[in-house]
Amino acid sequence: MEKKIEIGTSGVSVTIFKKDGKEDIHYYPAQTASQDIVYDSTAASGIQLIPEDEMKMVEAVDYAKIHKPYISEAEISFNLKEGFKARIKREPAKIIRFVSK
Repeated sequence: MEKKIEIGTSGVSVTIFKKDGKEDIHYYPAQTASQDIVYDSTAASGIQLIPEDEMKMVEAVDYAKIHKPYISEAEISFNLKEGFKARIKREPAKIIRFVSK
């Protein structure tokens, strides 16, 4: 008999690396719209993106969200204008399985 407990669902994290070396990490549920993830994470980090960078980031979040179950994790890193860097990562779902005989 196998029982499993699923802890949350696969989510997305956005890490913003600032010019001063600090980093801000923001976590979002998978059902959050990609545009909202980009807007919230950059606003919380004090970054105002140019439209080209915003579009790149939305595409990166979309990519990370849709490339499951074929890969366990997706991670995309890129440079933004003005010296900022961003990393988009899809966190794997957490599943605990209990197996008894």
